Amino acid sequence: MNLKVKLFQPFSEIVGRGEITVTLERGNLGALLNRLCSDHPKMRDQVFDKAGNVRDHLNIFINQVPVTSDKEMTAALRDGDEIMLMVAVAGG
Repeated sequence: MNLKVKLFQPFSEIVGRGEITVTLERGNLGALLNRLCSDHPKMRDQVFDKAGNVRDHLNIFINQVPVTSDKEMTAALRDGDEIMLMVAVAGG
């Protein structure tokens, strides 16, 4: 399956572009994140904490719908799905 992955800072800088296509034989969001971190090792510390959990400040969207639970990490992805990764912005 081919997945369109839209990347915002700092991921777009690490990868060198703001949008990539990732091909997976099959899988879920967790498999995709692991594949991205395998292909681009500098992403790992931005995506996962030391315990291997997805960082709280990482916003993930599948087909423009926010991922809001760990259960969605294991839901199957489908060919053509669009995944967006962006770090939450905070400040005051």
